[in-house]
Amino acid sequence: MSRTLLLAAFVLAALPALADEPVDGTMRIDTTVEIKPTGDSVSRIVFDYSPNDYVAKKQTTPNPMDFMRNMASQRTDFEVSSDMSCRYEDASSTMVMDFTEVGAVRYLGNGRWEVNVGTGPEFITQKEEDGRTVAYFYESSLGAAGNMPSKGQVHYLLPPGAKDVKYVPADGKLAFTLEVVDNGKAGRVTAELKVKTRLMTGIYKVYGLGTDFSAMWVAKALLKNTGEGKVKNLRVRYRLQGYSEWCTWHKIAEVVPGQTVVDVWYPALDQKIAQLRTNTPADAEMEWKYDDGTGKEQEDNEGKRIVLLGVNEFVFRNLVAGESAGNWGETMGNAPFLAAWVSRDDPIMKTLGAWANKNAAGVGALENDENAIAVLRECYNLMLANDFTYQHPPTLQDRNVSFDPELVQNVKFPRDVVRDKSGTCIDLAICYAAMAHSIGLRPHLALIPGHCFPVIDLPSGSCLAVETTGVQGGIRFGSADFDKVTAFGKQELEESRADGRIVMVDVQDYWTRGVSNPELENLPADILQRWEIVPKGDATPKPQPPANGGDQTVSIDGKWAARIQQEVEDGRVVDMNIEFTLQSRPEGGYDATMVLQTEVIGPNGPAAVQIDETFTGEVRENKLVLQGQKCTRTIVAWGEKKEMSIDDASFELLNGQLVGKVGNAEEGYTELKMDRQ
Repeated sequence: MSRTLLLAAFVLAALPALADEPVDGTMRIDTTVEIKPTGDSVSRIVFDYSPNDYVAKKQTTPNPMDFMRNMASQRTDFEVSSDMSCRYEDASSTMVMDFTEVGAVRYLGNGRWEVNVGTGPEFITQKEEDGRTVAYFYESSLGAAGNMPSKGQVHYLLPPGAKDVKYVPADGKLAFTLEVVDNGKAGRVTAELKVKTRLMTGIYKVYGLGTDFSAMWVAKALLKNTGEGKVKNLRVRYRLQGYSEWCTWHKIAEVVPGQTVVDVWYPALDQKIAQLRTNTPADAEMEWKYDDGTGKEQEDNEGKRIVLLGVNEFVFRNLVAGESAGNWGETMGNAPFLAAWVSRDDPIMKTLGAWANKNAAGVGALENDENAIAVLRECYNLMLANDFTYQHPPTLQDRNVSFDPELVQNVKFPRDVVRDKSGTCIDLAICYAAMAHSIGLRPHLALIPGHCFPVIDLPSGSCLAVETTGVQGGIRFGSADFDKVTAFGKQELEESRADGRIVMVDVQDYWTRGVSNPELENLPADILQRWEIVPKGDATPKPQPPANGGDQTVSIDGKWAARIQQEVEDGRVVDMNIEFTLQSRPEGGYDATMVLQTEVIGPNGPAAVQIDETFTGEVRENKLVLQGQKCTRTIVAWGEKKEMSIDDASFELLNGQLVGKVGNAEEGYTELKMDRQ
């Protein structure tokens, strides 16, 4: 996010009335930006609320520094120094924000400078005050998307000695002249290279855009002239080793002593990067050359390691350690990029859409809501007829591949969901969204805490929410028909909107803004037949087999056990022995105990750990559903015990095995296939 856009966001979030005290529902803002001779800017923004709004603001955001988190280096294409601050002032019902932007003003050489003010503010006047020029701008907002209407002024204090001050509205630049004497001494460039710690290869094209996604750079360099004289003809270039060529040189004519230039790299990455399936290290490299002002050519380089995620790995939040304010919304910072997973032109999804349209008697989905719903019904029925199932995400102890909105999930492309006939909530939503697009309708992805479902725009302007996990299994046991999953989706959408914790990703909108699909492999024309995908079949949901596999006389009482392996945070794979003991009660229902034994690495080496948990439950809809009652962890070596979060579990008897899952929604689930002991 550029500084101009960021300040505009503050304006939209609530701004000022020029002279009058703000009334409830409006806000006043006064901004002063002092331009330093070295090109840095020191800003103070004063947000003035009505007394009632001020109290409400403090209640919703007790720590005002939370407002500064959007200025973190990884989330912007500019650079703010670490001494930024934000505070509430009760006496005046204001919030005061102070920060220094490094390299805010661009130096063009020959004494010419320019400040990016933006095209939104209205230039009022400029005048001399205390020996320096001050430029005055007026800003206002009618308020949108729940934000307050606002008015306000921004004052730019130019450095002493600045001349020829001119505002160019067409490009939003405030230009001035400030001569810097060439003393003939040597300049010296020191560089700090910042890189993204990990890249999502599924959106590799986005990293080359800038534009609306200016914070999606791969490298950012802070180049400072720490010498006594001017640096001339500074050139900088970058590459991601193995995945891009050296970019063209970024050229800076001059850098005056003490000045910092912030240079950002948006690379054109090779499409082969989207062929990676697992995490892969790569080196981001930077080279720079310059004339030190005495005629001597200087050069240097720096590099840093980046982790390239597999093409299916999706990072939900755009935060780094220490940036989170603890609210749910900020964990969805990368949600718009899910649009890259919704296939736009995949022949497989076009075929499925054509089948659905044919099954709906060839009605045009765009003609009216009735036709649209008829084709959408058949899209869902195709999933039922082909026995698509809802699956829980893979579970690791570090939760890096489960649907934890704060971390990472392995997200399938729609064709992979079709191939596997299964997917997580987000996989199924993406697959259904792709089918909806293929029949000409506009899809959205609705993300709420721990869940995702598709919402489709109808021709009338209304929408249809579909709970696609209703296909089978998962948290809603058994398949549900289209009427049930749309009724549930409607309720889910209404409740989430009322709760406020919902992000709607308009897939087609983000496509037009450059969030493109990665190239996918060309598949044989008969691939759907090879995958045994049928164009029409019996889509009537069938009841699940009984929990005892069809034989009501088979008891599941007794001990069941499994041995599984899980990866932990340091990359090790550990063995876990899990044993469930089930006992039916005469009055109905079950008691159960679980014993899990594994080994962890402690300060003194390996240590055996045992987790004991008790459950109660019953058979519901032909599955054994258990709810944890008490869970304790014991470090066996020294007998230390600690209570843990309780879990839930569900199982059915299939082919002589007890098959299901155990865990909880917050920490994730572990899939189990247990044998009788």
